[in-house]
Order: sequence, then structure tokens, then C-alpha cells
Amino acid sequence: MNGIKFENIRFQYPKTDSAIFKDFSLTLSKGITTFVGQNGTGKTTLLLLAAGILLPNTGKVYLQGIDTAAAERFQDEGV
Repeated sequence: MNGIKFENIRFQYPKTDSAIFKDFSLTLSKGITTFVGQNGTGKTTLLLLAAGILLPNTGKVYLQGIDTAAAERFQDEGV
């Protein structure tokens, strides 16, 4: 698959009371180039999840068909 696929992800930042994404699924085909929305709606978090910098609490994220949890990556331990 060329693109990004989010499968039933849940993500909540540590030490917060609510999840940003709950049972969220989305497939983005090659060629999507913009995300627009109000401040605080999760655009940056979604891109950090897609890049494997953040990992979902549950669910899977695939980038070009590769599970980001299994891919080699550099993570910021402080996030």
C-alpha cells in the first residue's frame, strides 16, 4: 500500500485526562499534501503518529505498508 493507514488507533498523551484519538481509522492515499483545522485538533499528533515518532496506545499505523511500531525509528523519550 502506498500511503498511510491508521487502524482503530487510540492515542492519549501521558498525564492527561482524555484521548486525542479514540477508535480512529483513516487511509490516506499517496498524494495527500495538506491538513487544515483549528488549533488543538490533532493535526500535528496525527503526523507524529504517521512518522512513528509517537506510537498509538492501541491500534496500528502503517506507513507505505510498514507497521510504524515495528520500524526502526528515533523517538524522543520525553514525549
